[in-house]
Amino acid sequence: MDVFSLCYFRIRYIAKPSIPCNLMNTKDTIESLFNGVLQESGKPTIEFHDEMVLLQSGLDSLGFAMLVAKLENELGYDPFTMMEDAVYPVTFGEFVAIYERFANR
Repeated sequence: MDVFSLCYFRIRYIAKPSIPCNLMNTKDTIESLFNGVLQESGKPTIEFHDEMVLLQSGLDSLGFAMLVAKLENELGYDPFTMMEDAVYPVTFGEFVAIYERFANR
């Protein structure tokens, strides 16, 4: 199993930060963990596109809380706690952009 496959497996099925996964970009990580939370909630996985409305993704407020917690565990930061003014993304593209904007802070 190559490093990318190992990282994908860890994020998709385990989501523990014991192995660094520098090969996955932020968007890939978000998509993987997002689908993981959907599966944990008994919902089907989805194909992502930037215009997808988050409220139509299948996750409820608890699901989004789980996703943000898993992302903080995986990426090492929670951009929503780093913002001066609260921003609530409407689309998947906006959600990813927030994580990408705070990635190197």
